[in-house]
Amino acid sequence: MTGKNVLSALGLGAACLVCCAPLLLPLFVGTGAVLGAGGGVLAGLTLDTIICGAIGAGLVGALAFWIFQARRSATSAACNCGNSCSGSCSRAPAVSP
Repeated sequence: MTGKNVLSALGLGAACLVCCAPLLLPLFVGTGAVLGAGGGVLAGLTLDTIICGAIGAGLVGALAFWIFQARRSATSAACNCGNSCSGSCSRAPAVSP
C-alpha cells in the first residue's frame, strides 16, 4: 500500500469506529455470551453453571456501567454558570439522567 492508501484506510476506519461505537457493546456482549457458553460446554460444565456464571458476569458489567455513568455525569455537572468558570456561559446546564 502506498502512503495515501494507508491514510485513507485509517481515516475510513476511524470514521466507522466513531459512527458505530454504540453498536460495539452489544456486539461484544453477544460474542462473549456465545464464546462463553461454547467454552463452558467444551470444558464440560453443566448448563446451570454456565447460566450462573453468565448472570454473575452480567451483574458485574452492569455495575461497572453504572459507575461509569455516575462518574461521567458528576464530572460534567462540576462546572456551571454560578461557579467561577472562566469564559462566557453559553452552554445549557448539565442534566443528570
